[in-house]
Amino acid sequence: RARRRRDRRAEGAKRYQPKRSIARARSRTMPLTAIGAALADVKTHVAAAEQRIGANAKASVLFTTRQAADIDLESIHAIGVSGFEELCRRDGRFEAHAKGLFSTRAAEGARREARDAESNAATSKLVRAYLRLLSGYFTERAASKTIEYLIRRFKIHVYDVDDLIACAMPWHGTAEFVKVAQTCQLENSKHFKWLSGVKETGAAPPRDALAVRCSKDKAFFTFCAQSAAEMATTKGNVGSTSAFYAVLLTEAIGVMKEVDSSITTRLLPYLEAGLASAANAEQFAGALMVATQLAARTDMAEPLVEALIEGIAKGSRVPLHSQALQALFAICQTQRVKTLPERAFKHLVKIPELEELIADLVHSYRADAFSIPLVRSLAEFVDVHANYERVLRGVIEKVPLHGKHFMVMMPILLKTSKKGSAEAATVKSLLILADQKHPVATSEAVDFIMRGAVAKKKNDAHGEDTSKKDKLVASEEDASFLRSVLLGSASAPMSGHATSIHAALDHPNASMRESAIAQLAQLDTEVEQDGQPPSAIKRNSALGPAMLRRVSDDDPRVAAAAMELEALRRMVNDDGALFAAAKARLAASATALAAGSAKSDEERRVAKKALRLTLGVLSKSEMDSSPSALAGRAAALALEYSLFSTSKSSKNVTKAALAAIRACNHPALDKVGRDDVRGVMESDKKDGSYGAACNSAVLAAFASSLSSANKTWMNEEGKDERQLWIRESFRDANNVGRVTLLLACKLAVEETSGKSGAAAAAIRAAAWSTVREHWTDGVSNTNGIKFDEFVVSDVVDAEEIQKMVVSHSSAGKYVSSCARGLLRALLAALPKKAKDEADSILPECFRQLAMTSAKDSDAFDVA
Repeated sequence: RARRRRDRRAEGAKRYQPKRSIARARSRTMPLTAIGAALADVKTHVAAAEQRIGANAKASVLFTTRQAADIDLESIHAIGVSGFEELCRRDGRFEAHAKGLFSTRAAEGARREARDAESNAATSKLVRAYLRLLSGYFTERAASKTIEYLIRRFKIHVYDVDDLIACAMPWHGTAEFVKVAQTCQLENSKHFKWLSGVKETGAAPPRDALAVRCSKDKAFFTFCAQSAAEMATTKGNVGSTSAFYAVLLTEAIGVMKEVDSSITTRLLPYLEAGLASAANAEQFAGALMVATQLAARTDMAEPLVEALIEGIAKGSRVPLHSQALQALFAICQTQRVKTLPERAFKHLVKIPELEELIADLVHSYRADAFSIPLVRSLAEFVDVHANYERVLRGVIEKVPLHGKHFMVMMPILLKTSKKGSAEAATVKSLLILADQKHPVATSEAVDFIMRGAVAKKKNDAHGEDTSKKDKLVASEEDASFLRSVLLGSASAPMSGHATSIHAALDHPNASMRESAIAQLAQLDTEVEQDGQPPSAIKRNSALGPAMLRRVSDDDPRVAAAAMELEALRRMVNDDGALFAAAKARLAASATALAAGSAKSDEERRVAKKALRLTLGVLSKSEMDSSPSALAGRAAALALEYSLFSTSKSSKNVTKAALAAIRACNHPALDKVGRDDVRGVMESDKKDGSYGAACNSAVLAAFASSLSSANKTWMNEEGKDERQLWIRESFRDANNVGRVTLLLACKLAVEETSGKSGAAAAAIRAAAWSTVREHWTDGVSNTNGIKFDEFVVSDVVDAEEIQKMVVSHSSAGKYVSSCARGLLRALLAALPKKAKDEADSILPECFRQLAMTSAKDSDAFDVA
């Protein structure tokens, strides 16, 4: 009980109970024995100590109440001076407070309760300045020593509560902050009475709770804004204090339901101080955060937006250039800035390596809101100073710009080009650079200018007012200047048309697309001064994707013109994509011819061009006549178009395919392109027809090529690639190609029947792997079983072959029959002496047959 009473009495002098005499304390005891007497003496001493502590209770952050009561002011002063000296060694700015607060004269002065208001105000000013500086070192032991002294000597926990709490606020999550809050007399505070809960519970307040409080309590928000402004004007290192207030204000603005003009007004002093050149990097970064958050939450007046942009551009420093540009981007985007203020722009272009920083920004974000006003300003001032031209060149070279940038920039540059020859030369070099680095975007800008020129010409002819469009509409003079500068490029305006070549290639009008290709063909005959082709038709040209689309164009005239262009392969620079596009367009033409299209002649021309491109051009290397990586795919494609059908519309296509095969250097076509096949064709031509004899000759040539011992079937490792090619060709071919390949393999197997050479074994292995992989949709498929009789015999009916290859659907009826015919030929051709080969094929074949159900068992008679 005595200890509990002592603790209650130690809370302060106000609760101190009147002194009771020792005699009275003794009178209440009853020392009946020696033990009782000893206990009474102890109780007497405890009561006396409690009376002394209650009378001398002292507030403290270092000691307990009992310990503080036993320490006089002189000792506390010594402790405070020791901590102050340690702080001075750490930071010389503390030395300015030695005389006013920590000197012997200051320690021996009058108590604050005995001073007048003016003297107390002067002391509070000194204390405030010191605590502001101390905030960055608050959690250190030396700081606690000086606070202990200031509490004892100047009673700052009574007279300067707000300043003391503000000093500790950045460390709100620490035990030191809780101790200070419990020491202060919060009833004397203007802004922190709400911390009474912390004083009672001893629980540190989380930052999100502080942010919510700051967003709802305007007085507390004002105090934080003022403290942040004071910290932003403090020179030297302020520790984490400045960052704390910046984060707190940013989070408070973020959770506010509505940000009105009063919030902006309260933040202006802080933003002005934080963005000033005198602020350090941490203070500047904090101001960037607050400015960005404020711009995101409210619409600001135009003068304020311009001031913020100018402040950020002027105050940007290492290592915060990137963060400054991000803040500018955010402000420009949220406040819908169209033009950068002139003074802000002039500060901005002084940032070192600005183009690299903008490139990083554009790569990370879609920063049009900032990059477009920037390039507009660069274009406007390009003729004012060499540095502006240098920055603009760097932006064009390194920043991934798109059409909108050049649509903004180009009209300004064209206007500049009219000022003189020097300006015209500068603009010309910039436009050429833009076309080299961003051909598609430049082309879009040229189309924008050209459409404007046409619109103005029409309006002038009708006497219409064009004053509203003067900023966007170009003149014929501008169009002529663009033609001369961009001649030979993808962005160059087409002769006689108000559009660039790039845009014309994707024009809705087919004749415009055809005209663009014709102009490219004309450029193909020209050579630049450096011996290189014009940029529009150079390797990997910007027009490559557009030309790839034109290869598969719906209009046959456009598609044929595109395939006929000599520079096509160089412009696209992707043989695989070009081959796929040409193959798809070839299939579309074949379908149109089979359906009797009204444009049969034009579609037939497309098919011929596609066959020449795939079989003749892409199957060979660009450097020499050696096979390219697409030679195998080209040979597989030849299977689909090398046989004559009963359809007269496809006769010329087949002739073109057989002619193109001669240029494809692949072992599967080695015998097909020889003179003997051509001789049969000539013979059929004299008869007035192409058909049975030609097909027989072609299939025999295919079979001879597949079964030959040609060394070109061997790869670099000496492995025969015949089997791989046959399997892949069968997998990728349509039904016409599959039928042709199966018939050719059947003939090749029959030619090598009973032979045990490497080539014979290779063709049998290839035939078996193909049949086995497609067993379900081949041998075991009984659909079209009635056609087996045409392919079972040693000599396939030539007229039936013509019916097979009419179309993809008609050939589909014969695939399973041809597969069974190949299987029969394969099993009959196995040599008796090649036991290993028979052992690898026959058991698996019989297992497959045993698991196959068929309505007509004769279909699987292999005897």
